[in-house]
Amino acid sequence: MLLLLACKGSPPAPDTHTDDTGGPCEEQSWYVDEDQDGLGLGQGIDDRAAWSCAPPEEAGYSTTPGDCYDQDAQVGAEGVFLIGSETVDLTELASQDSPHALTVQEPSTLVVCDGTWALAVDATADLTVVGQSLDSEVTGLDQQRPFTMRGADLTLVDLTVRNGLATDGGGVWTDASVTLEGGRVVENVATRSGGGIYQTGADGTVTIHEGAVQLNSAAVNGGGV
Repeated sequence: MLLLLACKGSPPAPDTHTDDTGGPCEEQSWYVDEDQDGLGLGQGIDDRAAWSCAPPEEAGYSTTPGDCYDQDAQVGAEGVFLIGSETVDLTELASQDSPHALTVQEPSTLVVCDGTWALAVDATADLTVVGQSLDSEVTGLDQQRPFTMRGADLTLVDLTVRNGLATDGGGVWTDASVTLEGGRVVENVATRSGGGIYQTGADGTVTIHEGAVQLNSAAVNGGGV
């Protein structure tokens, strides 16, 4: 016995989109662009804030992704920048064969885009270091300590501190507080104590939120901290 099934009607037509004038338009990806520098925050299609013919009603979107920091129009898709009373581009200096000595004397933000940047920071004011991802690396090139904090707090956000070398505190030395917000301190070396972080202040703390201190080493005490 042969059973024939039939459906009434026609197959659905493909989706069509119109703009605000009623004409056809092509959907595209939109990315948050708060600093309105023409680059949206994110790297690819999964980072898009919306997918439509026109940008969302809120101001501040771009069709081009790649901005590594969306709070300063002078920071684009690559490099390393110190933002205090002004924005300073350190990209060329931080790419040398030896770590660039950077002194921070006012509360600042250090923006680190993806890549490896050689820095030896000496700070006497609070410093927040923001990475684009864990592929954003500050390195001591197995020569110097990346971060020395003198009476100032350090916050590391979504970046990696790697290959520092010092007597105490291969990656970070501080007499104040250190906070890791998704940051990593890895593969640093102390010839005495505190391979990753050396904290010597009586009131200081080391706080880790979704971060890691790992694969560091010290000759005497505290391979990690």
